[in-house]
Amino acid sequence: DGTFDIEQAVTLKPDVIIMNIDAKTATEEAGYIEKLGKVGNPLVYVDFREKPMLNTEPSMRLMGELFGKEDRAEDFIAFRAAEIAKVTDVLAKV
Repeated sequence: DGTFDIEQAVTLKPDVIIMNIDAKTATEEAGYIEKLGKVGNPLVYVDFREKPMLNTEPSMRLMGELFGKEDRAEDFIAFRAAEIAKVTDVLAKV
């Protein structure tokens, strides 16, 4: 149904819980950060949708750090920058 069951998540014993930034207000209001902190589960937020031009790179770097794939994250960031440049270079000539 789209709801997040914190108790069920904790039983899975995750190293970290990753949520999209659009869930931040709801998780703060529900006290998830404090509840998860008590059992040693950090909660981090990523943003690929709300402000993608601003937050995709830091979100990818965070994911790379969390999964020990920093090089892959940097590869994606470079690929994304090159693809964006293809579009902006064409638009600059219009």
